[in-house]
Amino acid sequence: MILGVGGIENHIHVLLSLSPTISLSQMIQYLKGTSSYWIRRNHPEIDYFHWQDGYGAFSIGISNLEKTRKYIQKQKEHHQNVSFEQEYEVILKKHDLLIDDLVWM
Repeated sequence: MILGVGGIENHIHVLLSLSPTISLSQMIQYLKGTSSYWIRRNHPEIDYFHWQDGYGAFSIGISNLEKTRKYIQKQKEHHQNVSFEQEYEVILKKHDLLIDDLVWM
């Protein structure tokens, strides 16, 4: 179930509650596929649209649901102060995840 969606020109956030019967990768494939189809069908003026190959996924506790929803809704304002790339690197470093293989488009 989709609980929130928001973003800016270079990225999107989707807040999901996943059923245990569907994997995260299946949900991402579904979201990218159906949204690409919708964009091509409803916006033929867009000559070229594609999603990047990868994605980032993070889990949250139920106590952070509303805070996360508000964060997603305010992406435009938020990224006036910090770029997506800067923020993503901070998140990855904070959780000891590798950033060496990231490619920014």
